[in-house]
Amino acid sequence: MTRTPRRRPGPVRARRRALLTACLGVGVLLSACSGQDAAEPEDAASSTAPATLTPSAAPDADPLAAEKKAVVKDYRRYWDARVEAYARGTSKGTSLRTYATGKAWAAIEGELEKLVDRGLTTTGEPMIDPKVTAIDMDRAVPRATITGCVDVSGWTLVDRDTKKEVTLPSERLTRYVSTATAEKWGKRWVVLEDAPRDRRC
Repeated sequence: MTRTPRRRPGPVRARRRALLTACLGVGVLLSACSGQDAAEPEDAASSTAPATLTPSAAPDADPLAAEKKAVVKDYRRYWDARVEAYARGTSKGTSLRTYATGKAWAAIEGELEKLVDRGLTTTGEPMIDPKVTAIDMDRAVPRATITGCVDVSGWTLVDRDTKKEVTLPSERLTRYVSTATAEKWGKRWVVLEDAPRDRRC
C-alpha cells in the first residue's frame, strides 16, 4: 500500500497562513489585521445594517465613566505640574503638591534635588497616554490605578548655564510603561505612586 504524498500549500495558502500567524502574534494589531482576506466587500455589513440603533441595541453605559475621566484629568494635571517643576528646578509655585503625595511626591523632590545639584534643567515635555485600568469607589477612600505609555523623547535634559543638551545613553528607554496609584481626596484625585516599568511601549 502506497501513501499519497502530502500536498504542499500553494502560494495563496502560504500567504494567508503567514498573515494569520502575524496577526495572532501581535494582539494590538488584531483590529488592523481582521477582515483583510474576506471575500465580501468592506461595506457589505454596513449596507445591511439599520440606519439608526434602537435603544436596546446600544451598549450599557459605564457607570464609572465620569469618575474615570476625572482620574485621567487630574493625572494629566499631576504631570503638567511635574514638568513645570523640573523646568523651574523646584516644586514651589507649582500645583504639584495638590496632585502628588507620598512616594510620588518624595520621588519627584529627590529628582529635583539631583537636577539642581548637577546644574541641570529640562525643556519640552513628555507625551503620556493614561488609562484607568482599575477603580474602586467602594473604599473609604476611593482608589484608582492608571496605566499608560510615557514618551520622553521630546523632554530634553539641558545644562542650566550653557543651555546645551545633555547627551544621554542611546540604549535608554524613551518610551516606557508607567503604572500609577491615585486616591480621591475630596473632589480631586491625588497620585500616591507613579512607577516607571522597565518595559518598552
